[in-house]
Amino acid sequence: MPQITCPHCRQPYDIPPEQWPQYQGQRINCTRCNQPFDVAGPVGPPPAPPIAGQPYPGGPPGYPPGGYAPAYGPPPKGMSGGKVALLVCGVVFLVLLVCGGGLVSVLIPSLSRAREQANRVKSANNLRQIGLAALMYANSNQNHFPDDEKAILNSGQVQIDVFVSPRTQTQTPTSGNPADWVDAHSDYAWVGAGLDSSTPGNFVMAYEKPDGLQEGIEVLFADGRVEWVPKPKSDGMVSELKQGSNPPPSLALP
Repeated sequence: MPQITCPHCRQPYDIPPEQWPQYQGQRINCTRCNQPFDVAGPVGPPPAPPIAGQPYPGGPPGYPPGGYAPAYGPPPKGMSGGKVALLVCGVVFLVLLVCGGGLVSVLIPSLSRAREQANRVKSANNLRQIGLAALMYANSNQNHFPDDEKAILNSGQVQIDVFVSPRTQTQTPTSGNPADWVDAHSDYAWVGAGLDSSTPGNFVMAYEKPDGLQEGIEVLFADGRVEWVPKPKSDGMVSELKQGSNPPPSLALP
């Protein structure tokens, strides 16, 4: 029976004589190593195996010594793409964290100043509404300004929230008489009692209560204007008004 041998792995094959014509001169794949080789005849000595690492004449490259493939070993030392990406992300996050913290430390004071400025504007507007309501009250009461803020609220010209400064945490009442609450809890002090529409414009009509306000207060004058008076000048003005000095002498100083 004709016999052939795989030149790569030395696997023998027995081919019956009646099947030899259909295999002779054909190129088949070894069932062991899956390498192709030519079926040559007549039967002769098997061809010499290829030298390790050298190409087989007319065929595929030979196997390296010691087996069908090089032995497995760990990949070369180094940093994989995933680790590099993770490291880059970590560095970027750290930079953003540091820069973001510095940015926040810069922005917070700026935002606080902007909020305080907006609250001052709204507080000044509250005083203007109080002054306008007092003037309308005077038009109906022989030019005399009201004696207190209760009379201003009862005139119906303003709402109760006008007596709450946005610079404080004062809450308007949910029950009871709003006029009584205004006299006791308003954020603005009324000093217009006894004045009338002919009062000179440098007289003070009302001002923000200075409790808890660190930079100064808004002040309403008899001519309807509202001005910002910074500390410590505002402290001197309040002290003079409580002593009955209106207009306050300290406001006349430069």
